[in-house]
Amino acid sequence: MKPEVAAAQSNYGSMPNVCGVSFGSKFSDGQKVANGDALQFFVTKKEALTDLKRSLPAFVFRRSADGTVDRSEKIRTDVIELQNLELCCRAGNEINQSPYSGSVALMFRDKAGTDDVYALTCAHVVGDLTEPNGMGGDFVGGNTSCQFTAEVVWASVLQDDTLDYDIALTKADIYNGEATDLMVEEATPR
Repeated sequence: MKPEVAAAQSNYGSMPNVCGVSFGSKFSDGQKVANGDALQFFVTKKEALTDLKRSLPAFVFRRSADGTVDRSEKIRTDVIELQNLELCCRAGNEINQSPYSGSVALMFRDKAGTDDVYALTCAHVVGDLTEPNGMGGDFVGGNTSCQFTAEVVWASVLQDDTLDYDIALTKADIYNGEATDLMVEEATPR
């Protein structure tokens, strides 16, 4: 996690309507702003500044890897309203397999065949990169509204001390919650 995201989550995450902090592109009137990296605040509802006791910042200062503030560089912020927020198993969910831990990069459903749910993550999150058989067993993941177990289907491993791709494919079994399909608004499912 970027240190700016961690600091913003700590400083503003408990504010009313704030449901998440991330780093991505800045948008204005629905259009991506050129050279528009921004710290993103996700809120359940945007409020007028006059109605707020404390507002979200228009920018944050860059932070070094250890979290110290670098006042020589500012990062713009973007407040994004999320309507009809539905918590589900999704990218960004935490996964754990002691002694490894990390997060899901992508969750998807096999709509061409079995309708099974799969998750992509980094291979180092689910096992020992030096052992082809070190990627074993189930691990657990999810959030407070959705938990799942997953089994490693395939994972990259070190070959001759080289790791071409740090990636693992896992098959997820959701036992509390659901995986919600994400679609472009008004798109026809295929």
